Amino acid sequence: MNEPKSLLIHLGEALDHYRAERRTVAIEQTQPEPRRRLRHLLPTPGNVIFTLVMIAVLLWAQSAGAVPFRAESAASTGTIAYQGRLANSAGAPITDTLSMSFRLYSAVTGGAPLWSEQWTGSNGVKVSDGLFNVMLGSLTPIPQSVITGNSTLFLGITVGTDDEMSPRVQLGSVPFAVQALTVPDGSVTTAKIADGAVTQIKAPLLIESVEGNTQIQKGTVRVNVTQNTQELDITIDFTPNFSAKPILVLQPAWDYTPYVTTAIHGSIFCNGDKCLVYIRRTDGGTWQAGQFQTLDWIAVGQK
Repeated sequence: MNEPKSLLIHLGEALDHYRAERRTVAIEQTQPEPRRRLRHLLPTPGNVIFTLVMIAVLLWAQSAGAVPFRAESAASTGTIAYQGRLANSAGAPITDTLSMSFRLYSAVTGGAPLWSEQWTGSNGVKVSDGLFNVMLGSLTPIPQSVITGNSTLFLGITVGTDDEMSPRVQLGSVPFAVQALTVPDGSVTTAKIADGAVTQIKAPLLIESVEGNTQIQKGTVRVNVTQNTQELDITIDFTPNFSAKPILVLQPAWDYTPYVTTAIHGSIFCNGDKCLVYIRRTDGGTWQAGQFQTLDWIAVGQK
């Protein structure tokens, strides 16, 4: 039984048939002239149509999933590429599979290794004409703290049962990185933050991170108007409570004055539990019964 042919096989056979037909009508020349060679490279109705068909088929195949799209950029792997050269005592390059150990230190001499990795047995390092390549961290992952917690790192290398090579190799930075895993504390200054980049959702977290004893709350209240009036009473509750009276800011920027009431702790109009305020119209207008007014608020105080 004949096996079904794929789309690419059919296209290949069609291309061979097309070329065979061209050869039957072409004048065979053992040494074509340069000008004739150039003519075969120029567009003709036949090869233009075939090229357009191929492009259309490839686009269709890609959209159908036959040709995979390029994968999205993956996160950083946490490995370090290292290449070295090994020679014997006579200076001749080595070709062999060797056991090797790699260690990272925070000092050029002495000190305990921050990380180590052994390439032995089936994972031995293949050395060809003296050159070898390894991906440090591919066998034993390098802790992120080793990279972020040290301003300088030195690589120690041991081959077989020999002593560690000296001097250790200082690791340097790379010109560009596709994706950074961490950002050191304090590295993002105000100059690096674009105007308008800090949203209402992010602002409280940023402020709280500066002073751990600070608490920020925000919200929106809706006041239903029950009668025609130029003033509206508003109650703003805090959850969790502040330990003391917070600073309260309202938006829209109505002219408002805290409404002194005996409902909360005598004559205190605002404390850590809630605030009672009222807003009034400054444009001479009046809220009508049945209308409503929304009000955004933010409160800053001690936890």
